[in-house]
Amino acid sequence: MEIEFENDDSGDDISDGDAECLSCTGLFSRDNHGEKWAQCVRRYRWALEDCGVEGDYFVCPMCRKSVKL
Repeated sequence: MEIEFENDDSGDDISDGDAECLSCTGLFSRDNHGEKWAQCVRRYRWALEDCGVEGDYFVCPMCRKSVKL
């Protein structure tokens, strides 16, 4: 498996309460149900696990196109 990582500071910091789900655009600050979130290991964007995140090593759909697995 070959993965190239890029430093992209555009990822939202979930601790500031403003992270947005890549799939449903739900906001972390409005998460009242304790849903689990996962961060893309390549660009550091966030997604709700209920929105299709699988496994412990999350690569978002936007990055998946450029990752050679």
